[in-house]
Amino acid sequence: MSFLDCLHIKNLVTKPSAHCRNLYKILFWLTLIVIFYLAFAPNVSVGPEFENADKYKHTLAFFVLTNLFIYAYEKGFKLVWFWMLFIGIFIEVVQHFIPNRESSFFDILADGTGIFLATIFKLYIEKSYKK
Repeated sequence: MSFLDCLHIKNLVTKPSAHCRNLYKILFWLTLIVIFYLAFAPNVSVGPEFENADKYKHTLAFFVLTNLFIYAYEKGFKLVWFWMLFIGIFIEVVQHFIPNRESSFFDILADGTGIFLATIFKLYIEKSYKK
């Protein structure tokens, strides 16, 4: 089974194979490492800068991270929300102590928005394609 097979809609609707779950786990941890690097390195910025760009980046990062977590670990939504919010709050607490970085409650809200959208995405995919 190839990487692209794991991204096929049938693997997003049904229980993914062990191979795909392992791939999702690797992608989850790699994505988390990149997010930690971007969050903790002083003066690192990725992508275009515009008003509230930071909030969009938080939302996108947590949308991707949450989807990878959902498909890698197949936990209930309560555990998904717990762990993803824990990661978001952890990042903001650490940023508070890093020079040239700021922590913000609104960043946590943006993280929560990404988590919410990932949850809705998962429910939509299941409802639309499980027929």
